[in-house]
Amino acid sequence: MAWLLQLELRSIVLAKMVWLLLMLLNANEVRAADFAQARNAFYQGDYQTCIELTRSEVDRGIWNDIWSRQLMECLLASGRYTEAVELYEKVAARFSNSIPLRVLAAEAYRYSGDHQRGSRLLDEIPQLVQAAPHRFSDRDNLLAIGRYLLSLGEDPRRVLKEFYDRALKNDPKFVDAHVAIAELALDKADFQEAVKSLTVAIELRPEDPKLRVLLARAWAPSDADNASAALSSALKINPRQVDALLMQAEESIDAEQFEAAEELIEQVVAVNPSEPRGWSLRAAIANLKGQYAQEGEYRKQALATWQTNPEVDYLIGKILSQHYRFIEAIRYQRRALHLVPSYVPAKFQLAQDLLRSGQDDEGWSLVDQVAEADKYNVVAFNLKTLQEQLAQFTTLQHDGLILRMDSREARIYGERVLEILLEARRVLGAKYEHDLIAPVTVEIFPRQRDFAIRTFGLPGGAGFLGVCFGSLITANSPASQGNTPTNWESVLWHEFCHVVTLQKTHNRMPRWLSEGISVYEEVERDPSWGQSLTPANKQMLLGEDFVPLSQLSGAFLQPKSSLHLQFAYFESSLAVRYLIDEHGLPLLQKLLVDLGAGVPLLEAMERCYGQTEKLDEDFQRYAHERANGYLPE
Repeated sequence: MAWLLQLELRSIVLAKMVWLLLMLLNANEVRAADFAQARNAFYQGDYQTCIELTRSEVDRGIWNDIWSRQLMECLLASGRYTEAVELYEKVAARFSNSIPLRVLAAEAYRYSGDHQRGSRLLDEIPQLVQAAPHRFSDRDNLLAIGRYLLSLGEDPRRVLKEFYDRALKNDPKFVDAHVAIAELALDKADFQEAVKSLTVAIELRPEDPKLRVLLARAWAPSDADNASAALSSALKINPRQVDALLMQAEESIDAEQFEAAEELIEQVVAVNPSEPRGWSLRAAIANLKGQYAQEGEYRKQALATWQTNPEVDYLIGKILSQHYRFIEAIRYQRRALHLVPSYVPAKFQLAQDLLRSGQDDEGWSLVDQVAEADKYNVVAFNLKTLQEQLAQFTTLQHDGLILRMDSREARIYGERVLEILLEARRVLGAKYEHDLIAPVTVEIFPRQRDFAIRTFGLPGGAGFLGVCFGSLITANSPASQGNTPTNWESVLWHEFCHVVTLQKTHNRMPRWLSEGISVYEEVERDPSWGQSLTPANKQMLLGEDFVPLSQLSGAFLQPKSSLHLQFAYFESSLAVRYLIDEHGLPLLQKLLVDLGAGVPLLEAMERCYGQTEKLDEDFQRYAHERANGYLPE
């Protein structure tokens, strides 16, 4: 009977063990469900709910760092940096093997004013990993270590192979690995690879809006519609997604829609009052509006929590560069490099700004430095290759003009190019009462790809015939345009008009006015040049495609089609013709003087032409009269 009693006891023990196991499994399922709930709250922008759910688990002492990491992300997203530091100091000993948590903590320390402590946390990573590599071989640590090594300038191929690919090999459906590969591709301007990786990531984790913001960045250089759709879908998931709002704000700034940008930034600071990128964009807007005291205050606010953050000056300078404010942009990039001399984004942006402002020696030297330090930077590689091509060009010079052309083309029509440039300088300089700052450099490329790389850093820009940066003109030669070349004399006249007006205003003019004057002056020089009223333009002037004068710059940003882009140029030239016909050339000259003196655009326009609403009404009347008078039958 003893054996029967033992069997009975074993059955009771086994039953209890099964019961305990089921309880543990149920508890794990509940925690898993709770974490999914917390993560979804984060994705949807309900940061307070996410904080409450994760904090309760962290306070309970759960042995899984994902709760602490998620809580840290929520606190950082909300600008609660001090709380994030307190959290890390509470759990650091428990999760000493978590490099991802350490990286988040470094950000928290920096933004809470302890930059040195944040840097030390990162500097300690190599020593920790070398002491016990096996403790940091899980997939999350592999990605975090890979990102850290990239920040130090490690070979991207090595990081991709030894860290990112290794993590994916262990788990092909590991979303964060696909995201890390996409971020690396974006950093190197490999946008196709970024789209490929992000498409997989979104299929695996469609609820994460950040993936769609990254996808929008990947599409932006080549497909505005796809980029806009990705950004809209991100904000549909989370209307408070800061990266998406900031991207939209930058687009609004590019279109000179500053009020719309300010509204978006307001939404950003409502989520995180200390968000440095939001304050940086405000500083850039203040500069573009001529509010220089306010610009300084906004910059100070952007650096309030982390005084040596190089991204602040880099971002302000990048925005100013996109508006051709190269003098101010260069100053900001130098500020960023003064804070962190190794900050590559600022160094490379400075290189491009110097090249666009005619400071070639220093610009090319910085390109060399970036290309040497980062052999996988696509834009740096393209510029290095272009530099070799430019070295083979023929250079012609005359009276402050420097012309670089393909040697064969220079022999054929180089002297005629100099003649048209000298005539443009004489005629347009006198008309707009401006003595040019020499030298003015003109580079004409027989291959469209080379033109695009010199102008934009990447192949593309097929719709552009020429671009002016103020003292530098880049242009496509007739040879680059196949069987339907445009009139190169008209293009150069147009671009040289930009030289005059941009220099006169110190690049402080809206795009519609700059383009409008140049197209207008093409037609003044030769009625067969430029753009004229056509049946298509007439239909668009009288229909829904008409754009009010005060909103014309936005028409260049995301046109519905190439026809709409051409119409933006035509309507801008018509606006200039209206200003001259109705109000006289002297008033337009005064407007340019005011803009050059730093008077904000709206104020300068109202000084010369009165209230914006009335000006829009008068221009629409003028445009409709011109359209109705053209081919009335």
